[in-house]
Amino acid sequence: MTLCETNINENKSSTTTNPSSSSSLKWISQPFFHNSDQGKDTKNCFLCTAPHSEFKCSWCQSIYYCSKEHYSHHRVNSKCFPFQRVQKGLETTRNVRKGELLFKETSILSSPDLHSLPTCPVCLKRILSEKRSTSCAQGCPLRLCNGPCARMTREHGPECKILKDNKVKLDFKDYQTPMSINSVITVLRLMESKKKRPSDWKEFLDPNSIHMEERKKAKGEWEFLQKEVVNYIRNRLFMASDVGDEELHLLIGKESQY
Repeated sequence: MTLCETNINENKSSTTTNPSSSSSLKWISQPFFHNSDQGKDTKNCFLCTAPHSEFKCSWCQSIYYCSKEHYSHHRVNSKCFPFQRVQKGLETTRNVRKGELLFKETSILSSPDLHSLPTCPVCLKRILSEKRSTSCAQGCPLRLCNGPCARMTREHGPECKILKDNKVKLDFKDYQTPMSINSVITVLRLMESKKKRPSDWKEFLDPNSIHMEERKKAKGEWEFLQKEVVNYIRNRLFMASDVGDEELHLLIGKESQY
């Protein structure tokens, strides 16, 4: 999961656009319907049909996807869509050259997806087995990719000290089962970002834009996140005085939009 700030710039960034005429860009949103049954019985990505897609939706268990970007079109606002409803893009108002840089995004943070399979908290690649991973050099219970990831403390910092100080232990025997600790990592990083940049997050966490009332109606998922993420952070990590239930659900809701 990556949250981004967006700046349109004709000279910096990259995206695929449709050529037109004039000198600016505009957002477009067009209906786009795609039945997800295409990826249900095969390991083809439900959206682009890329073969041998290794990721499967851990919520509905009905589709495969090749990337986080494509998965974001399947699961929106805590709902798994049976088809792709809306696709957004950019349209230029002038002719552009192939390979021309048009668009720039600045990442606010990157983190594992909520309720995802074992993932390196630094590079966000899947961890497939104990032999292909290593322990954190700082002593926290997370496993990271072999090589430089274990020594990269900046990307892994927000959750590393908290998990270590609270003597959290994790079971990595099964590398094919989603781990709720990834949801905790994501929320801890969101909390850290909010702490460092409070002015940016005031509008970002508008309850209306996150559709909190609609999310509460999905009782099974709401109760799961309350137990595995909200209660875990406030009680197991002893952060009840730092953050309340409502704010944590707002952060989870914001993540689920990406």
